[in-house]
Amino acid sequence: MGFPPYKQYTTCIDAVYFNKSSQNVQATIVATGVVTPLAVIPALTAPWCLFMLIPIFAAAWTIGYCYWFLHQRLICLPSPPASTVPGGSDQLTIGMVVDLLPPYLNTFPTSIDTDYSFGLLVAPNQPGEPDMSVVASSVPYGFLIAEQPATHNIAVPFTGNTGTDQQTGKTSWILHCEFEGAGVYDLLLASSIALAVGIAALMVCMFVPFPLGLILAIILAILSLLTVAVGAGVAAGDEASPADENQALGADLHPGDLLVVAGAWIYDSGHSHDSPPRGYNEIHPVKFCSPIGHWDGDWPANLNDLEIFWATALGDATSTTTIELQKQPQNQWQVHPILDGCQPAVIV
Repeated sequence: MGFPPYKQYTTCIDAVYFNKSSQNVQATIVATGVVTPLAVIPALTAPWCLFMLIPIFAAAWTIGYCYWFLHQRLICLPSPPASTVPGGSDQLTIGMVVDLLPPYLNTFPTSIDTDYSFGLLVAPNQPGEPDMSVVASSVPYGFLIAEQPATHNIAVPFTGNTGTDQQTGKTSWILHCEFEGAGVYDLLLASSIALAVGIAALMVCMFVPFPLGLILAIILAILSLLTVAVGAGVAAGDEASPADENQALGADLHPGDLLVVAGAWIYDSGHSHDSPPRGYNEIHPVKFCSPIGHWDGDWPANLNDLEIFWATALGDATSTTTIELQKQPQNQWQVHPILDGCQPAVIV
């Protein structure tokens, strides 16, 4: 059956192509590359039109930032031999929810990041274990929080990530997981429109006779800036929820929830320019999540059976064989095979 529907707006990149420059530097380079060639003609023929470069720079800078956030920030982690789900960087884990960062707790400017985040203590570790190496070496999921060669070899910061359980007050080493929201993607679309409007303002200023051209250009420039601002407002409201992936999870998770989680296993470089720098692995985005109980002071007695069951089920569902079978016409029905199914081709 493959993974059920999930939301994904990001992609990860191979470590060898990772750019260590900060997001602000990368966005500034993009914006400078856009406005520089556009400034040549007005600088020579209509200097007053150079003011129209302000909304162009703002829109291009925002596009550069959003592109970094969505496509340059996350580093793909290759699947190691210890993986329970073969192929790619999708990984499976069973764990307990320790802490939560819902998008509605973010304030501007971080409010445009509308992912729903939670920290997972991976089985079979106990809350409050102070030694990261103990958790990282645990079987079968500890490797997910451990530093990987792909990121170690390019010398990005790695600190691991901790979360404090609201119920017990214990701090644990956790695997950060995120359901993806569309906020930054929305802002990228709005900024692309704003860029087109800003360029139109520059063209009008240069080629429509003065003063009408200047007046129209100012109106368009203001519209361009407003488009970015409105886009940011819309983005902040386009929030992710666990229910987006699985209605059984509800709108919010709770500390102590026991979950099966699967998704893209990545390193998030977005924290590497913090002070002090941080870095850790994540499941981002979560592609599959199912509740299996609530923490009662220890892991379920049948934990080994649960691990085997879910690893086998997700492995089968995402296997190449299953995916190829899904593509066959007779397996494309939506209601019921009798009503809208196809018969396999008859080979004579």
